[in-house]
Amino acid sequence: MAQAETLSQAFFLAYQTNPNLRAARSALHASNSEIDVARSGDHPRVFLTGSVGRDRWGITSNLFHLTNASLAANENAYGVEIEQPIWQGGHTLASIRKAQNGVSARLAAMRETEQRTFLAVAEIYGSVYRSQAVLRLEQNNERVLHEHLASTEARLRNGEATRTDLAEARARLDQTEATVIAASGQLANADSVFTEIVGSPPGALTPPLPIRPLPHSLVEARALASENFSVLVARYGIRSARAAISEVQSASLPSIQLVGEYLRSYNPGFGFTRLNTAALLVNVTVPIYSGGVTSARTRVARDRLREQQARTRAVLRSALTEATQAWQNYATATAQIRALRAQVAAEQIAYRGVVAEHRQGVKTLLNVLNAEHELLASRVALVSATVARIVAGYAIRAAVGELTWRQLRTGQRTARVSPIASR
Repeated sequence: MAQAETLSQAFFLAYQTNPNLRAARSALHASNSEIDVARSGDHPRVFLTGSVGRDRWGITSNLFHLTNASLAANENAYGVEIEQPIWQGGHTLASIRKAQNGVSARLAAMRETEQRTFLAVAEIYGSVYRSQAVLRLEQNNERVLHEHLASTEARLRNGEATRTDLAEARARLDQTEATVIAASGQLANADSVFTEIVGSPPGALTPPLPIRPLPHSLVEARALASENFSVLVARYGIRSARAAISEVQSASLPSIQLVGEYLRSYNPGFGFTRLNTAALLVNVTVPIYSGGVTSARTRVARDRLREQQARTRAVLRSALTEATQAWQNYATATAQIRALRAQVAAEQIAYRGVVAEHRQGVKTLLNVLNAEHELLASRVALVSATVARIVAGYAIRAAVGELTWRQLRTGQRTARVSPIASR
């Protein structure tokens, strides 16, 4: 199985293998046929008919002086019938609009699934990269502490160190070994999630690259988020709900149908051996009373429209919140990186000074160990903040609807979705 070593490779593998994406594509393909089903309501329907049976008549006629005369004949017939709907109260048009908006909603939903998947890839890639980097830092610290312990043991034998120094070195090494074990466990857990989302295990990951460009301001990000894919799905749902109301109400309107039929009967009775019948009819149906079914269904459809409108308002609020949080996370991580870089630089200087003073006997081994620990903690925090800012950038792009496969592949902020319902 191929291993992903860059974020671009991880995106590609997820796009090819992620089951959620495949399910979304299948749902979209299935919904495309719904438009054809709706359009078929205006298409003609052709039927072949046939019958075989025995007819019996009881006849009373003053003209022919017949009283309860019984006649029988073996009859068989076949024919063809064509029905062409002319007007169905707007049912077909409403069904087409409903289907088109449903397809548009599923297209937007597929894009939203793409975005959620790619954001999950960016998050788990950052998590694995951070875990690998932290494990390397902790393992390097473990090697340094082994050297400290060996040096302290040698200095103790020469009378230059105390047993307290030795105990401090051993305790700090034991603590670091436990930290390395914990970091290894975190990396293993992150690797398993990476494999689940991406479809292959991670290799030695390279630093993730930040995504560009981003919105210029929070105001722009919120404006774009108000039109993102989740909001589009909800708004297409409103359009579908309105079309569903028209679809239901069409049952209370008149319908017109053109019917043509041709029938050939053999032995139809009364001495005839064959009878050909042809007819062209216009059927007009005017609903008078349907038992209250249409009005009840209309109330249900209107309630569903109000429900969808409320859901859309909730989705819009959620979209704006996600954009705001992603923007603030990005700004926070950016500020943290500036502070942590200065902190790491200062602690490197402090660490070198403590080591030099320890060699001169001014500082104790504990001072050196503490300086090493503080420097390590700052480096770990810097790695975490760097990853957090990169992931926050992808979260911003997802929140504003600009993290699709096409946009990742081209690196451009392109149009989001073609509204099928407006065609």
